[in-house]
Amino acid sequence: MRINILIGGSAGHGINTIDQFLTRLLTKKGFHFHSYKDYMSRIRGGTNFTQVTLSDLPVKCHDDALDVIVALTSEIIQTYYPQLNEKGLIICDAEVVLPESCTHQVTRLNFKEILKQTGNPKGYSMVALGAIVKAIGLEESTLNHLVDKRWSEEIIDANTKTARLAYEATHSVLSSVPKTNEDHLVMSGNQAVALGALAAGVGFYSAYPMAPSTGVMSYLTQYETRYPLVVEQAEDEISAINSVIGAASNGLRSMTSTSGGGFALMVEGLGFAAVAEVPVVMLDVQRPGPATGMATRTEQSDLNFVLNASQGEFPRIILSFNSIEDAFYKTFRAFNLADKYRVPVILLSDQYLADSTSTVREPDLKSLKIESYLLKEASEDYRHHDLGALVQQRAVPGMTGQVVMNDSHEHDEHGSVTESASNRVAMNDRRMAKLKEIAKEMEEPRVVGNPEAKDIFVCWGATAGVVETAVEALTEQGKPIGALIFGDLYPLPVVKLTRLIERGARLINVEGNHQGQLRQLIARELTHPIHHSILKYDGRQFSPGYILKAYEEMIQK
Repeated sequence: MRINILIGGSAGHGINTIDQFLTRLLTKKGFHFHSYKDYMSRIRGGTNFTQVTLSDLPVKCHDDALDVIVALTSEIIQTYYPQLNEKGLIICDAEVVLPESCTHQVTRLNFKEILKQTGNPKGYSMVALGAIVKAIGLEESTLNHLVDKRWSEEIIDANTKTARLAYEATHSVLSSVPKTNEDHLVMSGNQAVALGALAAGVGFYSAYPMAPSTGVMSYLTQYETRYPLVVEQAEDEISAINSVIGAASNGLRSMTSTSGGGFALMVEGLGFAAVAEVPVVMLDVQRPGPATGMATRTEQSDLNFVLNASQGEFPRIILSFNSIEDAFYKTFRAFNLADKYRVPVILLSDQYLADSTSTVREPDLKSLKIESYLLKEASEDYRHHDLGALVQQRAVPGMTGQVVMNDSHEHDEHGSVTESASNRVAMNDRRMAKLKEIAKEMEEPRVVGNPEAKDIFVCWGATAGVVETAVEALTEQGKPIGALIFGDLYPLPVVKLTRLIERGARLINVEGNHQGQLRQLIARELTHPIHHSILKYDGRQFSPGYILKAYEEMIQK
């Protein structure tokens, strides 16, 4: 059973605070949940909301239909009231205007009066939180946990009183709420990336703040004093990528993150890392472009960009995250792949996954092994770019009796600049030959639903949870359907895809962009066009209902 709660208001109303405390309380009670944020790029005003889906089973994504709307402004009701279920509840400020036709249970709370009684003028979020806790059937004692280390005892006391008063004033309660009592970890997509990097032994991280990637850097800074780690906020993205290359060339596992606009500034550095064969990990948390685009919205429109970024030809690895849990493991794996093949590894996330929070299983750290390819000491015949080895252990500057050169020019085996035609061919062939070896390590896409169905959705990245939920819904309706969910994107793993093509499956591409960029990649690699697509590029994530509706319209044509 699932309960969907939308909490909305203006920037400054504390929507994020409500989300943080509600999800914390749900975790203590053992619920599974998924929470995602929809917010404007502004400090005050506008319309923002958080949607929390709680369940007794793992939650892969949000739903369209709502069970509870918590409205701090009339605009929230005007926009999202049509999504409220027949038996849904409304919790709102006394000043919020409701539709004349509204027949739902409504709890109107005089926010200003409650805050006046408790002497807590900034406690809007606590009024909403207390009402939500009552509405979903949790005990009043749940509110004993409203503690934050940044707050004084006086603030904690005022917030608790405010939440309790709102709890007592709320009379509308859902008739059925899932019960569970399981232990989980809670993390966001950006936090999962940061923790994956820490597990992989990241030693240097440099970035320039750019939404929606900044959360990775913010989270990593908390661990600088506990791990052998330096986190550097660079003056711009060019400095960030170049400092990462410098640290990596000296043996530190190094990483940067940005969004599409920042990645554009890193392109020359990407090429430098490639020709110098310096292992770097780069995270692109996608948002709609071009240029500034929509800074706080989501999209999957950078695949073509990162696939072709920088001039010339060189090997690269592109991985995408299918879930928050997947982001942890993929980030860890990215460092091993970068070190082994000495190529840039590009990780693709997006705003939806980066800013979403979910319950996850505790990572299996025992299954993780850091694979180091650093020499402890260099031999006299060491060649930094050995033509006879695609995978080799590398030396770093400072080793006794060994000169290590990293340069952006074409070079010979020792790193010395040369314009020899035969050397150019040999070096380029060596670099590009790595792609065949890398391809052997690419993980095949995951198959969900009926693998023998006529219709198979094809998707990648953060659309995975939504597509999987849509497949489950269609299966329950008795409609055979399957899905092929890609995480590793380049070199493209093609074994399962080829089998589907050979048996004549109808492939339906599902992507958050205008062109169908994975579809284009598949056509390029397999010369097989995909004729059907469900695309979305309005800055918002797919929902299961959106896919179901689009699919029904497609099969009726």
